[in-house]
Amino acid sequence: MALIFRAYYAMIKSPRITSKGVNTSAILGFTNTLVEIIKNEKPTHIAVSFDTGAPTLRHADFPEYKANRDSTPSEIIESIPYIKSILSAFNIPVISLDGYEADDVIGTIAKKAEIEGFTVYMMTSDKDYGQLVSDNIYMYKPAKFGQKAEVVGVKEICEKYSIAEPEELIDILGLWGDASDNIPGVPNIGEVKAKKLVQQFHSIENIYQHIEEVENEKLRQTLIDNQDKAIMSKMLATIILDVPVSIDFEAMKMQQPQIDQLKSIFNELEFRALSQRIFKDLGDNSKQTTMAPDLFSVLEQPKEEPSEFQCFEKCPHHFQQIYNIGDIANITPNQSLFFEWILINEKIAGFAFCTTKETIYYHLLERQNSSYQDLFKFIFKNERTIISYQIKETYKILKKIKLNYTATFFDIQIAHYLIQPERSHLIERLAEFYLNYTPLKEIENSDLKRIIEITNEKVEIYSALYPLLIEEMKQNDLQSLFEKIEMPLAEVLADMELTGVKLDVDELTKNAEALDNDIKNLESKIFELAGETFNIASPKQLGMIIFEKLKIIENAKLTKSKQYQTGEEILVKLTNKHPIVPLILEWRTLSKLKSTYIAALPQLINPKTGRIHTTFQQTVTSTGRLSSTNPNLQNIPIRTERGKEIRKAFIASSPERVILAADYSQVELRIAASLANDESMISAFEQHNDIHTATAAKVFKIAPEEVTAEQRRYAKTVNFGILYGISSFGLSERLHCPLADARTLIENYNNSFPNIKIFMNELMQNAHKNGFVETLLRRRRYIRNINSPNAILRKGAERNAINAPIQGTAADMIKIAMINIFNEIKKRNFESKMILQVHDELVFDVPLTELEEMQKIVSNFMQNAIHLKVDLEVSLNYGKNWYESH
Repeated sequence: MALIFRAYYAMIKSPRITSKGVNTSAILGFTNTLVEIIKNEKPTHIAVSFDTGAPTLRHADFPEYKANRDSTPSEIIESIPYIKSILSAFNIPVISLDGYEADDVIGTIAKKAEIEGFTVYMMTSDKDYGQLVSDNIYMYKPAKFGQKAEVVGVKEICEKYSIAEPEELIDILGLWGDASDNIPGVPNIGEVKAKKLVQQFHSIENIYQHIEEVENEKLRQTLIDNQDKAIMSKMLATIILDVPVSIDFEAMKMQQPQIDQLKSIFNELEFRALSQRIFKDLGDNSKQTTMAPDLFSVLEQPKEEPSEFQCFEKCPHHFQQIYNIGDIANITPNQSLFFEWILINEKIAGFAFCTTKETIYYHLLERQNSSYQDLFKFIFKNERTIISYQIKETYKILKKIKLNYTATFFDIQIAHYLIQPERSHLIERLAEFYLNYTPLKEIENSDLKRIIEITNEKVEIYSALYPLLIEEMKQNDLQSLFEKIEMPLAEVLADMELTGVKLDVDELTKNAEALDNDIKNLESKIFELAGETFNIASPKQLGMIIFEKLKIIENAKLTKSKQYQTGEEILVKLTNKHPIVPLILEWRTLSKLKSTYIAALPQLINPKTGRIHTTFQQTVTSTGRLSSTNPNLQNIPIRTERGKEIRKAFIASSPERVILAADYSQVELRIAASLANDESMISAFEQHNDIHTATAAKVFKIAPEEVTAEQRRYAKTVNFGILYGISSFGLSERLHCPLADARTLIENYNNSFPNIKIFMNELMQNAHKNGFVETLLRRRRYIRNINSPNAILRKGAERNAINAPIQGTAADMIKIAMINIFNEIKKRNFESKMILQVHDELVFDVPLTELEEMQKIVSNFMQNAIHLKVDLEVSLNYGKNWYESH
């Protein structure tokens, strides 16, 4: 946003305006900067973060945070969608999350990337980012006033602020304050005094522990009088490093841009000179485009210290090529094997394996030689354990060649995921962490010899990691979770990915046409009510219509630039004031639906199978939940009718089949009631009462039949909010009610369900004591920052400590159900297929002849996945598409 603002104001006296009246100053400036970065610095990975505009955790603790900032000019707001479209055309991911600032998202990604072994550059001039700088993380200050861009590291930050560590900058900011963010700091302490105090005491907390050592009496008294301000200001200045965003470094890889899409956007924005320059630099098509992989190679980097790690060249290796089964007569049928595929251009060219790392055997596939079939059978059709990495891919290969394997499998990646869910599970990081060894790097266009060396080295690494991971799992009591849930699940997911989901493109086209009509009808109604046509997407024009022309309320809120506020949170409160408001909100929803979902899904259909094949990520979320990528099918919208209708395009694979969907009912509330042993909530479930009505009756101290729809809504929000450690401030924001009412609601809830409160307090206490929490099946989640002196970080960690055991138990539950259902389908030799898992829901493609039995199987295994003190309820429905099955 800083780059966008700077570009906008740089041209404020002579803005760039298109023939249609669009101010493109911010878009042009941002795009120029982006292209220069790509061209000159040649990053291997790149991502962009925006603030979402939603209230943040900092606002919860300090409502005045950033209160003195001028509102964003409407021209900048109108530029954002264009900028995001340009980023999309460059295939650059945008990562943001409500409740957190872009600073927090960037800080989280930077620190995670550092763990993954990246050198990170944060493109910003904001001094606050100095606290994030490390040996592998730099600030990249963009060029200005004709000067070159500046790279700032640990040395520069420490010298500038006279501090020992970059993190001490947070304490300087806490004392000094920040007028731009309305962080108060301590009165009469500026940069110089703050630096001296931190240089002497190193932290604000240490100042107050040794307050008597502050020699200046007046300064000492000022500090004493403003201790709360100092602590609060430090919290506000601290960049959060555990934002719960999905971080996919694969998606951040610098890719070839979508030239046609860029041209279309640039034509609309009338960027003729820029267009000519960019396409000359990039080449006129993706084949000509070159994106060199040297990250910031033009910058002078610190010289690397000699590595203390062992590497391929320093270690002895014994590789032996084999040609047939006779070459491995010394290996018995039940010996464990460490195994990896030899891949060339993502196609199998052979495989490598060993029993111990002394000798690595490898075999190259040759069309004229069928000996590999005997080798496959010997490896996979004996009672042995195969140890490898990302075993799901092996399952998929074996299923494709229809080899009925009898071996069991051990996945190095999954084992480490259970041991340290929040750490990197890349084989390179595991080798460095456990073995003090740096593996060979995979490079493009490697010759066969290099590929064989890389594969054989992986097998060596597996053999060395295996006993270490086995021992750690034993120490943490994770073998059962690994053997009974995670490893069997890998086979289930492999089958689901291979099966895929059939998509009805005609239905999506019809949906798109219907959406277009709906949007046009809404526009007609809006224009009719407004008495004129205008740009509905323009906050400035919209504000003039609804607040000046229609005058739907008196004294409408203005920004400091005298523009009316028209954000969703404002309009939602005005829905009953004038019929134009709900129409505008619906128009916004449908416009987003069209661009985000309807247009994207058909492009993701596999041309060979005619289906969408998502990838289920098993080792990403720290709670144990699965995630879905390429495409993310877990985000198909369900809250609006038009959103739900997208599911009509997800159809059964033939007319003789149906889509069967099974969904757990209020599973996390049931888990919470059971784990907490709360009799009131358990009783409500046992009597099959509506849990939200029962909660409302308790909280508002009335009979269930007296509960109003609004009271039930309040209770529902509290029920689910409590599971996520919601604060009274957060609840008041969500319910649009006074803070005092929210506090009373939470107090009444805790009094009505006392064991829930006791259970959550125990979770937090255990997390503070042990540094981790566990699910019912002993899945661990380590809670970073649970004992942090920073209240913002600590409160976020406490929310995770409350939610992780509940959400993690729900994740374990549905995984068990998936495994048991999959095995039963296989046992009965059914043709039914499990095709999707979406949070608490399973989706199947079922022949009509098997439907009745499948309903019994699915219901039984989901209800009995885990035995709780509360019965589990599962709703089942079926139809010719996913929509009808709800």
